[in-house]
Amino acid sequence: MRVLIVEENASALRQLSRMVTNLRHDVVGRARDGASAIRLANEVRPNLIFFSVAISEMDPIAAIRVLIRMVPGVRIIALGGALEKARLAEAQGLGAVGFVMRPYQPADVRDVIRRYSQPSR
Repeated sequence: MRVLIVEENASALRQLSRMVTNLRHDVVGRARDGASAIRLANEVRPNLIFFSVAISEMDPIAAIRVLIRMVPGVRIIALGGALEKARLAEAQGLGAVGFVMRPYQPADVRDVIRRYSQPSR
């Protein structure tokens, strides 16, 4: 699985990257803002994107909308905490296939990757 991670918090970005790598998936890109995520996704063509709905540089919902159009078949997993529940729901309404709540736990990351790494039927 080719994974792009978009998380504004550097510590959380490193933590999530380690979790994905420990699950034997390739982290093909890391971004801390929406514009970088869009540029990277166009270059590396990930299968799965973990995208924080709490990024502040660009509207995360607008960025998710662009990513879904730009990378056909990509699966987006929204990342957020209790304060971002409305944005998580909005991301899912646009086509994000799932979400992981903060603080990120290895079992949650593993489960969401397993669930959404299979081709759509």
